[in-house]
Amino acid sequence: MDSNRCFIACRLLTMLDWREREHEDVDLAVINHQLSIDALKACSLYKYWAIPGMRAQVSFLEWLVERWNVQDQCFYIGGHQLEMEPADIYFIIGLPKRGEHLTLFGTRPGGQSVTSLRLEWCNTQTQEKGIDIKTISRPELRVIAFTVTRLCGVSALHIATGSQMRMAIDCYRGTIFNWCDAVLANIKGQLTRAKNGQLKTFGYAALVVSFGLQRVPMLIPQQLTVEVGLPREPKLTRWVAVMARHPDEGTEIV
Repeated sequence: MDSNRCFIACRLLTMLDWREREHEDVDLAVINHQLSIDALKACSLYKYWAIPGMRAQVSFLEWLVERWNVQDQCFYIGGHQLEMEPADIYFIIGLPKRGEHLTLFGTRPGGQSVTSLRLEWCNTQTQEKGIDIKTISRPELRVIAFTVTRLCGVSALHIATGSQMRMAIDCYRGTIFNWCDAVLANIKGQLTRAKNGQLKTFGYAALVVSFGLQRVPMLIPQQLTVEVGLPREPKLTRWVAVMARHPDEGTEIV
């Protein structure tokens, strides 16, 4: 990388935004709505939805992004190559690793138009380019749509594109997707764009930070106590708890 490009990338890395879950009102409503819980479980998104948000540790995220190798599509930490694999996504956030194939980047071909989707599923018609998720009439589909936009790593979590809305409807109807492969491909794309200074809002911060802590024990300060957790519990849950107890450790780690 030439010096000018390196300077631009490093400067932008210090400005990365940590994108976390939003709309706590929707999440709180779901807790007492069994149909929404059942819908999330039917499409295997419940474990992921149930993970709390992580405290922002932006400096740690930037440290990891700086160690992403664009050409090899992996991290280099302490002179060692560290690859992120579908199994890491499965264990960290509990997404299904089997099911129908999908792509999260770009436009999903076919299906209803945004206008048609609004007319069928929304109680308010807007002039937005996408679909305002809060206008979706069925609460089960609403929470699934919010979950899908988070999984897509988008910057505007309250707006679903036509492709994302169609994914959400498929999930609402019980389709199980292979999210691990799709999310991994999108994470690598965001890491590459962030490393090249082309991306400001990073949509998978908690997952990438948890991956670093999970796979590189030397990054964990010795004074921290990390609970093992339940066998089938997503590993991200333990790191959310660690960061909640030690909100400043993200800076001290690096």
